[in-house]
Amino acid sequence: MELGENHRRMLRSTLHHIDDLLTQVETVAADARSPFSETVQDLSPAERRGVAEHVASIRGRMVEALRALDIPLPQATTGAAWAIRTALAHAEIALADATPACLRGYGPLADATAAEVVAIGADLQRSLRRLDAWLARGAARDLGARLQRLSRLPFDLDLLRTVHEVVSSSGLVEYQGALEAIVERLEADTVEVAFFGRISSGKSSLLNLLVGEAVLPVGVTPVTAVPTRIESGSAAGATLRFADGPDQEIPVDRLAEFVSERGNPGNAQRVLRASVRLPSPRLRGGLVLVDTPGVGALATAGARASYHYLPRCDLGVVLVDAAGSLSPEDLDLLRLLLESGIEPTVLVSKIDLVAEAERPELQAYVRAEIARNLAVEVPVHPVSTVGPDAALAGSWFERELAPLADQGRSRGLATAGRKLEAVREGVIARLQSTLDRQDAATASDAAARPADAVARRAEAALRETEKRMRVVADSARAIGSPVVARSAAALARRRGEPSLRPGTAVREALRDTAREVRVRACDELTTVRDRLRDLLAYVPADPGRPAPPVEALDADLLGLPEVVVPGALDTLELRPAWWARPFGRGRERSLARQLQARAGRLLEAAGHEFGNRLDVWSREAIARLAEQLAAQLEPLRAPTRSRVEDLDAVRADLARLRHPSDAPGSGS
Repeated sequence: MELGENHRRMLRSTLHHIDDLLTQVETVAADARSPFSETVQDLSPAERRGVAEHVASIRGRMVEALRALDIPLPQATTGAAWAIRTALAHAEIALADATPACLRGYGPLADATAAEVVAIGADLQRSLRRLDAWLARGAARDLGARLQRLSRLPFDLDLLRTVHEVVSSSGLVEYQGALEAIVERLEADTVEVAFFGRISSGKSSLLNLLVGEAVLPVGVTPVTAVPTRIESGSAAGATLRFADGPDQEIPVDRLAEFVSERGNPGNAQRVLRASVRLPSPRLRGGLVLVDTPGVGALATAGARASYHYLPRCDLGVVLVDAAGSLSPEDLDLLRLLLESGIEPTVLVSKIDLVAEAERPELQAYVRAEIARNLAVEVPVHPVSTVGPDAALAGSWFERELAPLADQGRSRGLATAGRKLEAVREGVIARLQSTLDRQDAATASDAAARPADAVARRAEAALRETEKRMRVVADSARAIGSPVVARSAAALARRRGEPSLRPGTAVREALRDTAREVRVRACDELTTVRDRLRDLLAYVPADPGRPAPPVEALDADLLGLPEVVVPGALDTLELRPAWWARPFGRGRERSLARQLQARAGRLLEAAGHEFGNRLDVWSREAIARLAEQLAAQLEPLRAPTRSRVEDLDAVRADLARLRHPSDAPGSGS
């Protein structure tokens, strides 16, 4: 008699239940068990392997039974990554319910204990999100296949493959991005020169001059919103890559609609990258020039890509305005280029503003400041885009950049090699730290306890900074009222002065007030950074072993946003009658009322946008500090009962990385 559908359903359900029980058997037998397990591990390694083999055999017989009874297996429709990320989301929801307010429903809770509960919860939440972010990096999954396609390159692919395998097996997810950038560099047969600098440093104007065509938008306000690559092409054209849509081809004359802050404010169109093709003789041999968003404008939605573009270029050109001075942002850019294994060079732009006799002194000053702050010699060249001095840019290009086109592939391989070596050394340091602190279980226990305490204090400091930064962002959104008051006071003091127009007064007051807000934000971030550094100093070394070097925690000041001054302020006019009024508070109040009526909405919109950008920047900067801290603390917070097999695997990975030529299968 054939089985009916109800029979099949019942048998399939029974075997499914048995499979769930076998999964529990595997979990109990495995050594990597939950700390909440109710069983004591008393199986030998041989017995654990035997259990696994028997479970596999039972499952095989279950499948055979289903086939014999003509019962189809259920079809899997859910991806493992999606299922895990869904579970992580539920874990976050459960964690959100374990608040002090909820706990007080079970009895009194001291304030100090409540603060500790909040810090522990936030620490666990960041750990859950790190795993979720790692799973979200789908691009890293095909890295092995991409390496196979690069097998003909004269590059140490065995070392790259080894580093990738160790990073993947050890869960060192923070190195996946660097490995991705290395593979991208090997895949590209180009030399990429990226131009960085502050707002209005002249990057776009210089690039237009170099390629011989006004293809990039220029202006005195933040202009470039997304990185724009300029490469050789038989005909002019541009390709846009979007975050949530297909690529789009556009004519070059429409580029400003997508890559400029005015045409695409806040990168609302979610453009990831723009690639421009030009038949320019200077772009021969695979030379690619990249215009990046100006430092200070990096908090716009798309302009953050300037910071993330750092690891991708072969040469980084930092423009310093001759009319200004070498800023902390300029030094941060140079430092990040050096840390990324990228050769930097400095251009002093707008050199036409400096007398010819004073130019050598300015170059020497910039070079000396870089050497004093970064302990490295960096080339410094003067350039301009106007008048006779524009020839300086052309001569610099022919002398420094044009030869790079002939070095294409060899230079790319050298750049990728330097980056790979930096990653290898970083992974070795992480594994050695893990090994040092887990060799002895008692030493690991002793190290983990203070590391846990430091992590909780650090989390509390980060959460407090998040609250304070929200207050700073709110003050930025409410910038309109103080700007009106300052503008009215300035106009009242300088009554009738022709050089101070109402629009100029409001513009100056807006920038001054925004500068004060930016200083507060900068102080908050650097204060918590210093606090975290102090906390790291309290983590002791293992008994009998020196403490590992503490890596610097960097506050991301590159993205600190500036207020965007509304262009309509230039045409702001007030009634002329106020000039004739007597001195005193009456005239100032009258001016404030007029300014509020004519510019209030503009200032309110500018403040709201400034505050939103500041809020985004602060959350990203604090998250970056938290990730840097975790990279140093997590190896010290490993489970107290590490498996012997795990430690052996760490030692084997260290040997593979330190002596890659001895690894099985090496030889290229």
